Amino acid sequence: MAPELRTTHLVAWIGRQDLDGIRHDPPAGPVVGFLRARPESAAVLLSDWPKEDTARYIAALRECVPAKINVRPVKLTDPTDYLGILHAADAALNELAKRVQLNDIAIHTSPGTSPMAAVWVRRLGIGKTDAVKAGETIWTRSK
Repeated sequence: MAPELRTTHLVAWIGRQDLDGIRHDPPAGPVVGFLRARPESAAVLLSDWPKEDTARYIAALRECVPAKINVRPVKLTDPTDYLGILHAADAALNELAKRVQLNDIAIHTSPGTSPMAAVWVRRLGIGKTDAVKAGETIWTRSK
């Protein structure tokens, strides 16, 4: 029987649609949509955007959702820096997995670049996690 999957923690990159979405009324974007649908969730958001852009986004996000938000600034050589993306994703997930059960973590693969989404899928595919939700899709590792 599959473990019960509940979402208490979101992990995602902050993407262009997220940054642009805070200009809308009401704010929109993948992260906002996820947290509105799951107001009890906390979020770990990775950002390789300039500090000012990230701060403006987080301030707007905090005004429209009640989630506890933890931002992890990431320095990438470019938004397709696969190895840098992999290290940042691993660090965020490993730190969170020390405090939270794996089946409480949702990974939103939509925000960010294609390599960022590929790293999330790779991270799940190499057996480091047992059951993690990605957006609305449940990713599990068969045993």
